[in-house]
Amino acid sequence: MKLKSDFVTNSSSTSYIVYIPDRFDIEKCLNVLKSKDSFNYFDDYFNNNYNDSDDLDKAIEYYMDEILNIFMYFKDGSSLEEIDIDCNIYNEIVEIIRDNKFVLNIFDADSEHGYILDINSSKYRNQMDLLDMEVFEYEK
Repeated sequence: MKLKSDFVTNSSSTSYIVYIPDRFDIEKCLNVLKSKDSFNYFDDYFNNNYNDSDDLDKAIEYYMDEILNIFMYFKDGSSLEEIDIDCNIYNEIVEIIRDNKFVLNIFDADSEHGYILDINSSKYRNQMDLLDMEVFEYEK
């Protein structure tokens, strides 16, 4: 999955390998974020896409649904590069992935050199096993 937080001016990019445990419940995670009013990018999303404060509930629902749908997309084995996504929703997803320590590896790739990474190596398997046992913030 490619994650970009910024404009990239050359042909190289940073790529992330992430692992989202099957038992991670994105709906519960989103509800905790909503209850704590702790979405990191919602205000920008709302200001860019809505004109009326009466639309706040509708906007929060749509925002959460989009994040939920994208996490379901991940569970089907797909990546973000395959879909069009609002940059604020994208950034929120990146924060959720980072906050929950789902990043297994980060590497730079350019158009001339690709990488083949064995994600079944013991290094990644150990990280994935630890994540499978993790107590997530929404469970506390």
